[in-house]
Amino acid sequence: MLLTQQDARAICEKLLSYVKADDAVVGVTSENYGHLRFAQNFFTTSGARENATVGVTVWINNKRGASSTNEIDDDSLKATVALAEQLARISPVDREYMPSLGKQPYKPVNGYAEATSNISLPSRAKTINDVISACEKARVIGAGFHQARGNAGASATKNGNFL
Repeated sequence: MLLTQQDARAICEKLLSYVKADDAVVGVTSENYGHLRFAQNFFTTSGARENATVGVTVWINNKRGASSTNEIDDDSLKATVALAEQLARISPVDREYMPSLGKQPYKPVNGYAEATSNISLPSRAKTINDVISACEKARVIGAGFHQARGNAGASATKNGNFL
């Protein structure tokens, strides 16, 4: 399941609420993915994957720590922030540290094509079956890989930026 902007914002805000560090950048991504492979004019494999990942980077006294997880329950989010902060405390000073961005204006972008992202397995199978039929008619051996993917992501900073 792809996260909505509201879901992604809520996760980012929750992560930031757990941060005790001087500065932080958090991010969340989600993905839907499906594929169907064929070779020698036969279906060979198909699969699907849904995933969400969060990442936290913090700075404590200009020392950086980062952690990530694919678990988005409250306890896992707290543990991810705690690990990033623990790593920051034992890390050397990040000489390239610059404060995270404050609030920025962004123009809305709608680059999501639902029909592409949500191509069902039966629809993929029908399309590949048509390709296999054309190969057989032409007396050639076909092979290929049909995949569809949808991604959504967001990031936020302790200084008030959200993208």
